[in-house]
Amino acid sequence: MRVLLKGLWWPLKTYRKAIDFAVRFSMDGIGICYSSLDESAYIWRHPYKAETLKNISKLANVAKEHGLSFFMMLNPTVTSFKLFTSNYPRIRKAFGLEPSHYPPDLAMNLDDKKDVKILLEKLQTLRNEGVEEFMLCFDDVAYDQNPEKEARIANKVSSITGKVMLTPSKYNLKAANSAYLETLGMELNKDVEVFWTGKDVVSLQIFKKEENQFAKILGRVPSLWLNYPVNDYLEGEIVQKPLPKSEIHLLGAKTLLINPMFQFEESKIPILTVLDHVRQGEDYNPQKSWRRAKYLL
Repeated sequence: MRVLLKGLWWPLKTYRKAIDFAVRFSMDGIGICYSSLDESAYIWRHPYKAETLKNISKLANVAKEHGLSFFMMLNPTVTSFKLFTSNYPRIRKAFGLEPSHYPPDLAMNLDDKKDVKILLEKLQTLRNEGVEEFMLCFDDVAYDQNPEKEARIANKVSSITGKVMLTPSKYNLKAANSAYLETLGMELNKDVEVFWTGKDVVSLQIFKKEENQFAKILGRVPSLWLNYPVNDYLEGEIVQKPLPKSEIHLLGAKTLLINPMFQFEESKIPILTVLDHVRQGEDYNPQKSWRRAKYLL
């Protein structure tokens, strides 16, 4: 199981620190979250600024030099989710970030050829800067949760980039239904990696039987998006507890994606408990792992 780390509202300079952290603790890759760049979600139709592309290219090159995979996340449908757009200014303010100077772009219309063209052109631009892997996120979408359309877009991205990860609009056992997952699994290219978050949106304990249940309906083993120690839903509260013991080490998932806090330094100890659980398996002791992480840092 490869272990990837994404950001959360991080400025690009923080990703350079995160690369060093990922290398030190033998993680497999790092990715820029769509929350870090307005042009990846909030104003997804806008082109990336030249300076932004320059910095992305530098990060991609540094990651590759250290043997890390490097990916970009895009969510062109997130602005259909009213809670996101209404909370966007509040979250930015809470994290000490400058407010966006633009109103949100309309969410992507999955049937609109022009919208599809915009998305594919953005991906090609990022590829030109050295980005070789992408995650397409439909997890925050409030309309037209259609597995055929989501699969069609993901397949188009896959045909161009070769490497695409997908977070579908129904991404956990509580929300998903059999018809949706069956159709998605049948329509998607086999090389598209599908992510889920476990039994619920935030599932700190993941069990093999739950993965088997999701995989049986989807027709492939899902990769895991672990919503820990992420704290945007906690109003920025700092997570100070280790990952509970479960069966993460028994999963058949190709990838484990760690979703951290906005506060990168404070995220390090919780992240190390995740790594311990994956690597120590049944011997993992949450409290012991937490103490060890504090010592290492």
